[in-house]
Amino acid sequence: MRVVHLINSLEVGGAEQMLLRLVRASQQPDVIPTIVTLSEGGGLQSEARGLGVGLHHVGLRRGELNPNALRRLVAVLHKSRPDVIQSWMYHSNVAASLARPWLPRATAIVWNIRQSLGMLSQERFLTQAVIHSGRVLSPHTDAIVNNSAKSAAEHQALGYRNARAIVIPNGFELDRSNAERATSAAFRTEIGANEHEVVVGLIARVHEVKDHATFLRAACGAAARVPHLRFVCLGRGTTELAVPDELRTRLHLLGERTDVHRCLAGVDLVVSSSVAEGFPNALGEAMASAVPVIATDVGETATLLGDTGVLVPPRDPTALGDAIVRFAQLSSTERAAAGQRALQRMRAQFCIRHIAAQYRSLYDEVIADRRRRISRRAMRASTVRAGRVAAFPVQ
Repeated sequence: MRVVHLINSLEVGGAEQMLLRLVRASQQPDVIPTIVTLSEGGGLQSEARGLGVGLHHVGLRRGELNPNALRRLVAVLHKSRPDVIQSWMYHSNVAASLARPWLPRATAIVWNIRQSLGMLSQERFLTQAVIHSGRVLSPHTDAIVNNSAKSAAEHQALGYRNARAIVIPNGFELDRSNAERATSAAFRTEIGANEHEVVVGLIARVHEVKDHATFLRAACGAAARVPHLRFVCLGRGTTELAVPDELRTRLHLLGERTDVHRCLAGVDLVVSSSVAEGFPNALGEAMASAVPVIATDVGETATLLGDTGVLVPPRDPTALGDAIVRFAQLSSTERAAAGQRALQRMRAQFCIRHIAAQYRSLYDEVIADRRRRISRRAMRASTVRAGRVAAFPVQ
């Protein structure tokens, strides 16, 4: 089975990390994966190369509409000869569908939708246009994967229609993540945290939907009440955040990191202040590293946490701050137990091996369906030709 994973770029992000996890977990003798990006570069490019798979890009610049990029994409796809094109996120989904007329009929296309539509109006104009175009293109793809039930319902309400629309949640590498807990001392030394301090992390790019402002207000309130709290922000754009005076010596803005597992090893608690989510990848990574979570009750967060974490309302810094304070007041033994409960939930529900098996089953299904349809067309064409011969017998 030849599988091409088509994605916008390999910047550090939830979808990109999930793609790499899926490729690692799907490495079998009968699977030949290739990664194709619309744009070149990204912090995860070296990690992708380390997987030993084909890696190509089509040279599309961000915000650009370029017919030449579509031609290059078609050329790469013809060379890769995929049985399945697994596209990731809106721009790549549309690009895969636009390439459809130039691909063999046997090639199946599976879309992957990775977010909710809670703040659609906040997206760039071009992104909004691409999202809305999915209403026209979605019925013609072979399947649509959403990573959350909420996302699936929102896209259906927007007008996305497909006979094979399913939900497959994110999966996580539990053995790798848990093993890296041994690096906790190195990260804590990096930020100057001693063994008695409680380190609280927010892992998110700076965007309105992530609501860093609420996190910072909650951190200020919690820090005023608990002197042994320390905070870190990881993610693209976080180095540009304005640090409140109250957190001047207790907040570390670390920017985009490719060593998130190493950072998680030294964090005691991960929080999310998002106002909308699909399936929150950063929280899953934290739980897979045995780090407890406090998060806003949006998207599929409650489904992910189960009974292992704490949910608070969005845009409520008081509730978030109070939850952080309660956690900081637990004993180290209680905090460790909370982390182990989170890890056990990930083992039971979101192990990447189980998730990869669901993708493999879907790919087998859409490939078989494509082949059946091609066979039926061939049989109909043969019947028509035979009928014509019978109608006009040779004298």
